[in-house]
Amino acid sequence: MDKDIKVRVETDRFGPFIFQVGVDMPSLDGLLLRVDDAHKRFKASPLSQVARRLEKEVVVSSIFGTNSIEGGTLSVEETEEALELTPTQVQDIEQRRAINLKNAYELAQQAETQPGWQLSVEFIKQVHTAVTDQLLHEYDRPGLFRDNPKGVVTRVGNQQHGGIYKPPQYGKDIERLLYGLVEWHQQLIEQGVPVLIRAPLVHLYYELIHPFWDGNGRVGRVLEATLLRSKVINMHRLLSLVITWIIYTPTSRCSIPPAGKQRKESMRPTPISSSFFWKVR
Repeated sequence: MDKDIKVRVETDRFGPFIFQVGVDMPSLDGLLLRVDDAHKRFKASPLSQVARRLEKEVVVSSIFGTNSIEGGTLSVEETEEALELTPTQVQDIEQRRAINLKNAYELAQQAETQPGWQLSVEFIKQVHTAVTDQLLHEYDRPGLFRDNPKGVVTRVGNQQHGGIYKPPQYGKDIERLLYGLVEWHQQLIEQGVPVLIRAPLVHLYYELIHPFWDGNGRVGRVLEATLLRSKVINMHRLLSLVITWIIYTPTSRCSIPPAGKQRKESMRPTPISSSFFWKVR
């Protein structure tokens, strides 16, 4: 395996942009083997069947967590109720955001079942279209890349969480960088870089490109989940294992209150991926 697979993309207005792994792969070999072993043992254990029965609840928790990261106000119960609504029953933007996320995660599930599925710019556009469907924004249009007009500057982040970053502003640079990201990811696959490394790196670089006016955080988390699912590392089932451990392990430090609203509110794990806790907005 190449020690550090790089792709350098020259942009018109943002300067050179380099995609690289940036970690010491040999130092992670032991950890990756342990994760792979745990995943295999989990799949072969009775807990995997319990996890399948819990998957609906975990999907609700994942959507609740993703929405909460971006300022959503729905509770777990309200999220669950929103996901059962028909299109004519949707009454507010929060319900629409939850349903859109459900539709986006379904794209991840579909990719899991497609033989030979590969990450593509078109797939990224499809996820964004699902995430932002019927959500009004001054500039954002589902599936269309950001191309900042003169005088309108996009900045992301804040001083309390690592500082403020100015991503590419020019639409052609954004498109070029996304194609570069897809090409680089394919090189990582060909070089045998594990999905537990690839998935969070794609998420990171996607957020640095920040290709759309709105919904980038949600799209990035769905992309990471899609890559994990496509390699049978099922985010929802891993989350289910966590919930199963909390419920059925007597020595767990987490006390589970009686069934009902209080119990559901307590079972709110932050969405877990290969980066463990999705904190990238």
